[in-house]
Amino acid sequence: MPPAGGGRFDGLAERYARHRPSYPEAALDAMAAACAEIEGAARFLLDVGAGTGIATRAMAERLGPDWRFVGVEPSDDMRRIAVAQSAAFRNLSFQSGAAEALPFDDGEATAVLVAQALHWFDRPVFYDEARRLLTPGGVLMVLFNDRDASADLFREFEDLMERHVPDYNRDYRSFDYAGEMDALDWTEAVTFDEFRWNWRVSYQDFAGLMLSRSMAKPWVERDGEEAVGAAFEAFIAGHGQDGSVDLPYLTHLAIARKRR
Repeated sequence: MPPAGGGRFDGLAERYARHRPSYPEAALDAMAAACAEIEGAARFLLDVGAGTGIATRAMAERLGPDWRFVGVEPSDDMRRIAVAQSAAFRNLSFQSGAAEALPFDDGEATAVLVAQALHWFDRPVFYDEARRLLTPGGVLMVLFNDRDASADLFREFEDLMERHVPDYNRDYRSFDYAGEMDALDWTEAVTFDEFRWNWRVSYQDFAGLMLSRSMAKPWVERDGEEAVGAAFEAFIAGHGQDGSVDLPYLTHLAIARKRR
């Protein structure tokens, strides 16, 4: 399996930034609306496990210049790309840090966002950090772009991954994080929403997307990037037409508000 900590994405940042999708407008709007309901706060959004800053920038565009945004990311490689791609945002910065020991003051954050990263955290410790950091009435938001596991395309793709990657399991992030958030003694008004959408990509972009996954690293290290990329392209060619394919996605969003 990939190494722990920020090192799991070392060497993947440029491909990650090039091939990973953003999030559906409806999900971003829902998060912006939840943030807008917070009264009397300092308007500070903290993105934990920010990666290359895809979600951080999306929220900065939604909430605007009256907010401050910080992305915390342990990988130097990912953070380097995030900084380079965020130069247009004067109210957005990135810094090194771990989800379990965030370098901010008690009650400093208006909103804490985790996009595509919660499964990497020690979740009980992180939830305690979110409680400490959030102002009363602030929101914890967990966002995932998930491939639609019910689609034949992705069922067959997960079969392929499980055949070629030792210890890989397609259910590695199948856990009830909304239920975990609801069970915390400091949260209220927990919501969980699902947004269906399709993303049309070329065969080459599909291969790039899958090569950007840390879970593919063992296969790449064993057989080489060219061979694995070719295997991904050959797989998706059986599901597309004229060089492209529609990927069915489910974006999931859980929002919990800290009790006042």
